[in-house]
Amino acid sequence: ISDAEEDIAKLEASFEAIAARMRTRRDEVGDLAESFSRMIRSLRHRVRELKQFYQKIGQADRLFAMGQLSAGIAHEINNPLAIISTYVQIMEKRTDLDDELKNEIRIMGEEIQRIAGKVSDLLSFAQDSEARFAQADLHELARDTLSLMRYRLEKRGITLAMDFCSDGPLYAEIDANKIKQVVLNLCLNAMQAMDERGGTLTIGTGTDPDTGHVLLTVSDTGGGIAEYDLPRIFDPFFTRRRTGEGTGLGLAITYNIVQAHGGDIEAHSEPGKGAAFIVRLPAAPHA
Repeated sequence: ISDAEEDIAKLEASFEAIAARMRTRRDEVGDLAESFSRMIRSLRHRVRELKQFYQKIGQADRLFAMGQLSAGIAHEINNPLAIISTYVQIMEKRTDLDDELKNEIRIMGEEIQRIAGKVSDLLSFAQDSEARFAQADLHELARDTLSLMRYRLEKRGITLAMDFCSDGPLYAEIDANKIKQVVLNLCLNAMQAMDERGGTLTIGTGTDPDTGHVLLTVSDTGGGIAEYDLPRIFDPFFTRRRTGEGTGLGLAITYNIVQAHGGDIEAHSEPGKGAAFIVRLPAAPHA
């Protein structure tokens, strides 16, 4: 939430530098200035409400409540954002604007795309679509998901390792698409934790004989997670990344999906020694 406040303040400051000049125009440029100002005021008010509400509720109710609020905020932002985006696209095609204004419009277009990405993250967090459970092989699912990331990992100098509990399948009762998102989110988190230094990302599987659950682990050799941050990493909007590099929703979405499967997820880490996330999921009936 603090990052969101900072983003909005920066956006408002950069926009106000040209807003006065734009408002004097009686065309779509002036309309854009007014639409942008209204949206920023609305965003600032909404984030303030969100922060106050977030501080009042406990962890047990936080994820559900934040999901509902996120959906409302995302839809409220989407409408003016679509209008503003249309204005920007129209202006980019004009030939009677000076170079300075053209550059400012280009920058605004880039900022709009960044906001749109964050709105998409909010909607993903808020979605409560019904899961479609079926028997699925975790090994096959992990391989399929990792194939989507192999190029990005290699480009960052990250070695991929698989530590499966067997050569054959490991069946779980899951919604395969949602668990693919879990694997993808955890792998992206691990990749970002290793930054540009490279390292090793390991995907492992196993079984818990005490509970009958199947296990899926994602570990990395990055900088690790500070002990005081561990209790907060699944909170919505919590992130230690620089402003603009993430919304802090990836692990919150992951937590929601795992909980909806009747499973659980936990993280272990030591600063400087990487981190490991362990996901427990219900095994398929015959597994």
